[in-house]
Amino acid sequence: MRFVYLIIVLTIFFSCGSSLPEATKSEYFKTTGAGFFYDKSINAFKYNLVLQPTKQIDTTFSLQISFENPNSKDPSILNIKNIDVNKLSFQSDKINEPQNGETYKIIVGLFLNGKPISKHIQKVYFYMPEQLLKAMKQQ
Repeated sequence: MRFVYLIIVLTIFFSCGSSLPEATKSEYFKTTGAGFFYDKSINAFKYNLVLQPTKQIDTTFSLQISFENPNSKDPSILNIKNIDVNKLSFQSDKINEPQNGETYKIIVGLFLNGKPISKHIQKVYFYMPEQLLKAMKQQ
């Protein structure tokens, strides 16, 4: 049980520090949190992104969230989600084996009537000690 607790604590620690030091700021959003976290219920990592509006949005927009696929650069997108602009915290579907020391992108497209008007790109760095990765895979 102590081992499981240690893995949970270390996972939280490393997931909090896994995003690049500088958050992206674009015309409509700034990143307030980005990184990877381990979802034990599905035995896989997920992206996480939290945005804050930088200006008032007075009309109905849609967002398209694209998460880069760590397993393949072709196609480069793991999944695309169309999201209500009022929800500003996003998670990807599961990611199988992101590579240590690699930087990946999350791309947020802002659309009005189906036409792109702005793009927000956040880079996310993945790192976790190899021993911890192996231990997590064995759980």
